[in-house]
Amino acid sequence: MENTDHGFNFEDALLLFAIGYCQRHGENATLGRVFLAIDAINRSSPMRDELEDGLNKLLVGGYIEVYKDKFVATELGVRLFDEASDRKTHADVFEELHDLAGRLGWRVSTGNSPERIVITDAQVTAATQEMHAIYEEIVARINDRDAK
Repeated sequence: MENTDHGFNFEDALLLFAIGYCQRHGENATLGRVFLAIDAINRSSPMRDELEDGLNKLLVGGYIEVYKDKFVATELGVRLFDEASDRKTHADVFEELHDLAGRLGWRVSTGNSPERIVITDAQVTAATQEMHAIYEEIVARINDRDAK
């Protein structure tokens, strides 16, 4: 495999932010919850190649680890997330994201990684189903609250 250097970008920071957010709130950072967090923050969903590239850069950079079907921010990833997600010094989530992007290392080599994250069609389908189930649960809670 060719050794190519890639710099971190805003989308990579968004991935780490989504994983850190899930962890902070006691949720497993499954692919579905990561999609949900990204959609809630940025009203977007990453393309599969962007997702794989970003997750692999975060993995090789030592910011995340993968355990079965969930992503976990490492001590370094949590520290950067905590430092960047401070509402006392940032007006909104986008300022936090730009701060986090600036804190990520400038370059990481993904060419010689012993482990590589590959997202399959089945994983995308399961993540989409999980995301929709969470949305339905939220809507049901809102409807129950409004009915009272």
